[in-house]
Amino acid sequence: MEALNCKIYSIPYTNTGIVRNETRKRGKKNRARQHYLKVVPSWEGQQKSEMLYHGGYTHANRYVVGWVNEAEAMDFASRYPADILLNKFPGHAFNKYDQDISIEKVIEMSDKYAMKFLFSATNVRLKDKRFPMPTIQSYKCLHKELPIEDNGRLLGAKYIAIWWTEIDLKLFDELYDYDKCWITNLEYSLKEYLPRWFTDLVYELFRDKTMLKGGDAVLYAIKKAMLNAMYGNTVQKPVKITINEDYQTGEYKETTGFNEAEEYEKHVKNFNSIMPYEWGCWITAQAQYELFKLAKCIAADGEYL
Repeated sequence: MEALNCKIYSIPYTNTGIVRNETRKRGKKNRARQHYLKVVPSWEGQQKSEMLYHGGYTHANRYVVGWVNEAEAMDFASRYPADILLNKFPGHAFNKYDQDISIEKVIEMSDKYAMKFLFSATNVRLKDKRFPMPTIQSYKCLHKELPIEDNGRLLGAKYIAIWWTEIDLKLFDELYDYDKCWITNLEYSLKEYLPRWFTDLVYELFRDKTMLKGGDAVLYAIKKAMLNAMYGNTVQKPVKITINEDYQTGEYKETTGFNEAEEYEKHVKNFNSIMPYEWGCWITAQAQYELFKLAKCIAADGEYL
């Protein structure tokens, strides 16, 4: 409370709330609202983005069971903040692409355009059955037939249909084989770096966290939490279902008569809305791809075990 200059009644409930307040303050000084309105999708587009959003790797090697080994490990320092600073993101409203398109064409366009689309394929299987980190998340598939799963990831399936970004497709192309595939409902947006006011804030928090390491434990914890929350700030669902508790029975029930489209429009019109949800979708997709590239370096000799 002292570090944030807050009272018990005014302190944010979460770390993300702390960062959101600072982000809004910076954003209002730098025309963030105008940029948001340029990028924010329709309710239909928002639903597509929520379907393509996914987490990263939280997976062990399925061939290593019951082993206790000493090992050296290397990882990225602050991977999500790095992606915020280094990569390009959807910089404009998405436009529909009505022509047929191949995997090769999407990958060719991926440096210039951010794309979201429905991907479907038959007889999907890993190119190398030994690969320890399969990428397709089973629960994100709209449809799947005869899936072979490993801790929530697909090793193979007779058929899948899933919403993806162009980055997810690049990863799929490196890891999986298939018989036939279809890319439909594709939308594209010209890629741009994130606004300087936002990346500057991320860099400041990373610098402060790094300089405080080994010093004041409380301030270090706050700065680290704030840095981590910068990513969480980009993937706050704009429409949240309200859940109420029945104090007589102790049961929780969703509010009925809830119009998500109307609530989304209220969110878009709210002057405090300045963070496009798509930023978080592409941060996560890029972070997963970078971790895959790191694993490729480790397994450069082709041996995964």
